[in-house]
Amino acid sequence: MERNALVLIALSVALALLAGCASSPKQQAKIDFKTETMGNFECSNFSDSDLVLFAGRVERNFILGGIKSGETRLFDLSKISGMPDQGAFIMRAVPHETYRTKERGLNSGDVVYTKLVVYDLDSKEKNKTVIPSLIDVSKEFCFLATNESQYPVDFKQYDGVTIATLPPYGTNYRVYIKPSPFPLVLFPIYTYINPKTNAIQTIELSSIRIRAENVSQISNSVIIHEPSSRVDLKSLSGQERLSDSDLASMKIELMSLAAELEPMQLFGEL
Repeated sequence: MERNALVLIALSVALALLAGCASSPKQQAKIDFKTETMGNFECSNFSDSDLVLFAGRVERNFILGGIKSGETRLFDLSKISGMPDQGAFIMRAVPHETYRTKERGLNSGDVVYTKLVVYDLDSKEKNKTVIPSLIDVSKEFCFLATNESQYPVDFKQYDGVTIATLPPYGTNYRVYIKPSPFPLVLFPIYTYINPKTNAIQTIELSSIRIRAENVSQISNSVIIHEPSSRVDLKSLSGQERLSDSDLASMKIELMSLAAELEPMQLFGEL
């Protein structure tokens, strides 16, 4: 009888320990916020939150490191396992508080900012990225965006700062921006590989105007289609803005090129 009681007590203790383990938050890796002096990727964080940056989808867990609000620091891309010497990835930013406290694995719903990064580890020039203050890290206001093309698409402001990058075939992505009394003017830009030169180039579309709305009542959305004759292409990267007459004369050439554009291989997306 006494032996059975001891067995029952031991089983109760074991079950309690297992239950405690099952309910405990997953321990996340400690994030380093110190600049890496030999880094080849420079980022400035003007958002209202300390952020954790990832190369590719957060589910892949390729962590670049942390960056404090209002600071600029360097990241060493060469430390990321499996990253090619040359290529591109979509950087994703998650608030450090979200990363630190979330009990389960991170997912796309935790991301507050995305930015296409094209890099060359052999280059002496540092790739520079700015996370703008316009980003709503509280995730209270946004607009929806869908990219139906096979190319990453940047949303840029007049000053060239990227508000968000949509991955290929990304559907109903929430672009978190702070509300404003005036519509935000953005320029969608395809990034692709030129089949003639194998160089990375861009095609800019006509500007769009969009307003941020409360996430509980989103109605504003943007859809980016595949490049086609229906798209109002404005210019190729590396050239000055085209006049209407120049655009008309180049339209046929651009359309034939658009049919042959090669998509980029993005690190950390699969």
